[in-house]
Amino acid sequence: MPLMFFSGIILKYMKNHFLDQAKQIIFGMQDGLVSTIVLSTTVAGITHNNYYIIIAAVAEGLGGGISMATGVYLGSKSQKEILEAKIKGDEDMRDEAINKLENDGIDKNDAGEIIKLLYKYPVSKAKLIPNIVLGQDIDSTLNPYMESFFMGGSFILGSIVPIIAYFFLKGIDAVILSVILTALTLFFVGVMKGNFANLSKVKSGLEIMIIGMLAGLLGYILGIVL
Repeated sequence: MPLMFFSGIILKYMKNHFLDQAKQIIFGMQDGLVSTIVLSTTVAGITHNNYYIIIAAVAEGLGGGISMATGVYLGSKSQKEILEAKIKGDEDMRDEAINKLENDGIDKNDAGEIIKLLYKYPVSKAKLIPNIVLGQDIDSTLNPYMESFFMGGSFILGSIVPIIAYFFLKGIDAVILSVILTALTLFFVGVMKGNFANLSKVKSGLEIMIIGMLAGLLGYILGIVL
């Protein structure tokens, strides 16, 4: 299938360059797609005026993207500051590191030797010990600027897809094309999610696609009712 081939190329590129930001990219696009398809179909159910549909969707996409980006930035920054404070307040994390390795199945004596060796070198003491104790490298995985950029950017990118149809078609035809484009993109996002999570790509793609389409359908029904 061309879609699977294309997704494979994108996935390979993302694995090499954006693996640390995979969560932000997938969640941002998924949220942007779903929230915009719900809003656009709701407005389309109320009025078939494409101008209002596009304006509402663009405003939602930009507002949502900025909101997501700032939220992720503040959350990531706060988490990083808390972790840094913990490291500074507990410079000798030797016992915690040994216990952590023991919990991972390493013999206590061997764990002690490993930590002793790591403490011998300033660089490993400063970087690897906190990584063992905290379970993450604050320098590589907690970058507030990059996380906010990928989250906000992915949200805005995802929000564009549902409104493309309204630039070319009107009425129910625009709604149908919007739903199809969004469904295909959601499936692609699901494939990415399945790949990174080592799950069935097709199952993951269908799951996200179905949930998104149900949300869009409910939005359209809500618009008609209103």
